[in-house]
Amino acid sequence: MQSNYICITGGASGIGRAIAFQYASNNHRIVIIDIDKEKAIQTVGDIREKYGTPVNFYECDLTNEDNVKTLAETIEQDNIFFSSLISCAGRAIPDEFDETSLPSPEIWDQSIYLNLNSHYYFTYHFEKLIDPELANKSILYISSVNAIQAFGLTAYSAAKAGLIGLMQTISAYLGKRKNTRVNAILPGTVRPSNDDKIEDKNYDALKKNSILGKMAEEEDIAKTAYALTQDLTHITAQTIVVDGGQTMIRSQKD
Repeated sequence: MQSNYICITGGASGIGRAIAFQYASNNHRIVIIDIDKEKAIQTVGDIREKYGTPVNFYECDLTNEDNVKTLAETIEQDNIFFSSLISCAGRAIPDEFDETSLPSPEIWDQSIYLNLNSHYYFTYHFEKLIDPELANKSILYISSVNAIQAFGLTAYSAAKAGLIGLMQTISAYLGKRKNTRVNAILPGTVRPSNDDKIEDKNYDALKKNSILGKMAEEEDIAKTAYALTQDLTHITAQTIVVDGGQTMIRSQKD
């Protein structure tokens, strides 16, 4: 049995990619699950070139429960088992940025499937692949400060809030039965490694939304993820906000 792998959904790009690099830099074996094959292959190649770390990629649409179930069976057949599951896949649906009205039912469904249901499907089918013999076992969800403050994006925010509820109930269930810790990280605004993803490039305004006067880097989230799964082994059922004080600034404005 090949045990002690780290499984990262959404690991092909963005925060997920940064998390994959963080673990690779510490000599962990990695499995990346993503729907974007092209970006995933690039990430796998970059990790292998930089660190020489064993890293496998599996393509999957995590919003499709049957696909997730089949993938879990495939990975089990490949004799790969995990110490940590990091559920990072998700994003705001582009059409949801038009906030002149509530999101359509179609956009709502898309966002809930991507940002909430996919995390449950992943947890349900993959927690069985966590090696029970390991002393340190964990599941980590990447939620958002949108779950706790009104930053817009109705469906996305509702899904991310639901992810906190999922984390709390699953932490009680798996903690008692399997001694598995479950936590969530709530990032604030994160500067993408590819700057052109923010069309107006109005970084000065974005920086002012933080007490620390700067945006988080993807690596800030990755380092927090690593600490929660590897070092801080008495923490479970917690939401860790990584926003430089963004939610505090918003509370003062309100």
